[in-house]
Amino acid sequence: MTIKSKMLLLMVLATQTLFAGTQIIDNLNDTKHISLSRSDVNRLVFPSPIKFQANSKEKDLTISVVDNEMYIKFTPYVESEQTRVKDQVVETGEPKIIYHKAKASELFVVTENKTYSLIVHPKKQDATTIIFTESFQEKKEEIFANKEMEYVSYISNGIIKELLVHKKIKGFTKSQLNNEYSIIKMPELKADLAYKAISLHSGHKFDVYEYEIKNINTFAMSIPDVKNILHKINAELQRKIKAYTIFYDNRIYKMLPSKSAKLILVVDAEIE
Repeated sequence: MTIKSKMLLLMVLATQTLFAGTQIIDNLNDTKHISLSRSDVNRLVFPSPIKFQANSKEKDLTISVVDNEMYIKFTPYVESEQTRVKDQVVETGEPKIIYHKAKASELFVVTENKTYSLIVHPKKQDATTIIFTESFQEKKEEIFANKEMEYVSYISNGIIKELLVHKKIKGFTKSQLNNEYSIIKMPELKADLAYKAISLHSGHKFDVYEYEIKNINTFAMSIPDVKNILHKINAELQRKIKAYTIFYDNRIYKMLPSKSAKLILVVDAEIE
């Protein structure tokens, strides 16, 4: 065998040794038989925090739980030789720790999202880590989140369009706001802007704010990036912004000196 082949074999063996004590079990719905070390501490990792566990007390399992992790050890038996001296029985020699008498045990693990049914078998092997995953549930949550984002985007865009076209939103209550102008610096434009909220349209799930953005400079300008403005407004409102648009009301898409643009924000409705 060449030196290169020997090195490759050693790398393969090292990799197998590294991962020999770790198993991944995905989407478990039935009772699962798993083999654990009968002499070492084993580790079970679940997708969500463990609420409680139940097992047969007579099977001598030592279990501790930390958040979403469970540590299991089979309690060994201690045997010693005994000799009768006159009317007494005395132990002789060193006590022996016996692992091979450990028995299989049924174990129920209740997490925040699911109950796992396991039968753990003590085996002569190294300490074992078993990781339980729920890829199907994660996929469902991802699909739901994407659909929710698409729904919110669709609704928000519809609300903004209705406001721009009809000056009001069906089913929303409009309130005029009498706020003072605030000044915000726009470093990327080397300019300052003034802004204030001029009206609020209150709805069931969303609120819509109309802001006046005023050009207080001596030159015409547009706003290529509204992140600075949104960041400051969001800090004031303390509500999640769902959608926004800027309306310039002219064909050059710029604010002339002393003129304004309109910023429309769709945010989560305020919880009373």
